Amino acid sequence: MKLRKKTLRRKKPLWTTCAASTEIWKSVFHSDKAKANCKGGTVMFKKIIAVFTALAMAAMAAACGQSQPSDTLNTSSSPSSVTSTSAMFSDRDYEIGYSDAVTVTLSGDTAAADGAGVTVSGSTVTVTAAGTYVLEGTLNGQIVVDAGKDDKIHLVLNGATVTCASGAALYVKKADKVFLTTEADTQNTLVNSGEFVQSDDNNVDGAVFSKSDLTINGDGTLTVNSTAHGIVCKDDLKIMGSALNITATKKGIDANDSVRIAGGSLTVDSGTDGIHCENTDDTEKGYIYIADGTFTITSGRDAFDASGTLTVENGTFTLTTGGGSQTVTVSGGQMMPNDRKPSQDTAGDTTKDTSSDGIVWDTSGMTEPPEMPQDGQMPQDGQMPQGGQTPPDGQFGQGGSRPEKPQGGNMPTPPSGGQTPPDGNFPGGSGNSSATTESCKGLKADGTVTISGGTFVLDTADDAVHSNSDVTVTGGKFTVSTGDDGFHADGTLTVSGGTVNITRSYEGLEGTVVNISGGEVSVTASDDGINAAGGKDTSGTAGWFGSDSFRGDSQSSITISGGSITIDASGDGIDSNGSLTVTGGTVYVNGSVSDGDGALDYEGEGIITGGTVVAFGSSGMAVNFGKNSTQGSILYNLSSAQNAGTEVTLTDENGKVLASFTPTKTFRSVVISAPGVEVGSTYTLTVGSQTFSVTMDSVVYGTGSGGFGGFGKR
Repeated sequence: MKLRKKTLRRKKPLWTTCAASTEIWKSVFHSDKAKANCKGGTVMFKKIIAVFTALAMAAMAAACGQSQPSDTLNTSSSPSSVTSTSAMFSDRDYEIGYSDAVTVTLSGDTAAADGAGVTVSGSTVTVTAAGTYVLEGTLNGQIVVDAGKDDKIHLVLNGATVTCASGAALYVKKADKVFLTTEADTQNTLVNSGEFVQSDDNNVDGAVFSKSDLTINGDGTLTVNSTAHGIVCKDDLKIMGSALNITATKKGIDANDSVRIAGGSLTVDSGTDGIHCENTDDTEKGYIYIADGTFTITSGRDAFDASGTLTVENGTFTLTTGGGSQTVTVSGGQMMPNDRKPSQDTAGDTTKDTSSDGIVWDTSGMTEPPEMPQDGQMPQDGQMPQGGQTPPDGQFGQGGSRPEKPQGGNMPTPPSGGQTPPDGNFPGGSGNSSATTESCKGLKADGTVTISGGTFVLDTADDAVHSNSDVTVTGGKFTVSTGDDGFHADGTLTVSGGTVNITRSYEGLEGTVVNISGGEVSVTASDDGINAAGGKDTSGTAGWFGSDSFRGDSQSSITISGGSITIDASGDGIDSNGSLTVTGGTVYVNGSVSDGDGALDYEGEGIITGGTVVAFGSSGMAVNFGKNSTQGSILYNLSSAQNAGTEVTLTDENGKVLASFTPTKTFRSVVISAPGVEVGSTYTLTVGSQTFSVTMDSVVYGTGSGGFGGFGKR
């Protein structure tokens, strides 16, 4: 047995692991009795401090010792019961030090060990007993761990390179848990260089393959190359440190029970998913939990994919999936140069080309929605005036009605010439629904996705952030370019903090329910900026990756109670297939230039009770908030289109500016609501060099034409 000394012993400081220690120190140094006893002099003070320090240390050991997380207790932790990072990782996971170890010297096609617990047979090195083993040198063969079911194995890579042509370079066949440490300032490599040949029934398919719990830590570098998966763990995989560079034909990391990452840097280049965790037997497992770390992932499919939940507390993420957002285009239509959806008069020629999977769906022959009058105006008695002229003051009549929807309340479905796949599902849709589906999402989970911090640069062919359940964002900084939705939740999408900048998307934010209570959100979308809908829908065209399409649903809703939101949409700016409620925050919308879409659109009721909304768009489908609002709202339709860059300001009778915004697109209608807009008062609307007087005889000025939205509605 060779003695090896280490100076580093990475553990969390004692005072950070137990709340009781904080109270003990406070009682020692801040009690009135301690202060009074110190008046006797410096010597007495020093004696008191010495006594109290000894007592405090003993008390801390007793108080904290009972609450230290053990390695075994944390193995089965699930996000549903987790309240802190300490519940996900044990002290042993952070440990990189050791006092004694067996050194295994790798040498070409063989190896030699200077202690017990290791057998060498040809080019196969097998660890058979608990202990610490330091691997050095180069081996054309395999490292196998085949120990007792209760044995903990510590492997230290100290400049080790292992290449296996027919299997895993590191194969953990049996152990309680394996800790894999990269020595500081060392380069280590584990490679599978050929086709996997099975020697047992474990279906080994990774350069690193573990049947047991695996923790990777340390301050060195580990490169993993594989013709199949990079790192495979059939239990819990924890990454605490190290610089990991993974190149894999299939998945970069594939785990069964959980993937938990507390630090380190991961660079992954994978043919399919970057980091994947899936458990089909236990819904409490199959989750990904990230406390921190740096991630650079280029994946053919999803960057992160969990069958359970996905939780991110911090970290730096640069993710590119499916070749990036630029691999997805919508061909046909006048809006093509800016990657917009086609306008109404050319929509029949639309095709959807997803170059990542080579599938093109042709929606030629799509039935058009009912035709709106040219200027979209409804006069006093609901009858169109001759020539379709706008009423003189630009105000919509109170008696106008919405155009009649097709039977059933849904957009017409495509005829056989542009046949929709079964259930309205286009390729690359939500979740893990089909083995033939190529999902190229950034952060994806079948369960909830929760993000509380981190910096994200996401360039994805499919949704950037996606959940088959709920998505909750309370913090973080996001820069998103996507070929489909920026953030998508089949259930509820909640944004209460952080900075979200979606520079390219089909739809920016989408969920059955969308709640925004804080943060800064900026969206550029070729369809709707914010969309709330429920259920699958066979109507209209789906998103660029399809099958997130929804139909109108009374349970759908958008609620904005805070935050700052700026939208540039070629479809509807804000579109709820249920209700739209604004109680706070600021919302600015650069809406569509097409009369088939509106800056605001809702199926149920639109209510504003607070906050500021300034929304610009065409006049054809312009709508205002409803009569049950408590804050005044103005919809003003202009007699002619106004150029981009024309400032619009609303002032009260005293000249106080209530709201002001300069749209970046051509517009012909404006919706303005802000605190101070009240019934019985008169306001001045200034549009460039033009001024208009608006008297609020009711809480809503101008009701608009309404409607169920333009072509391709979800």
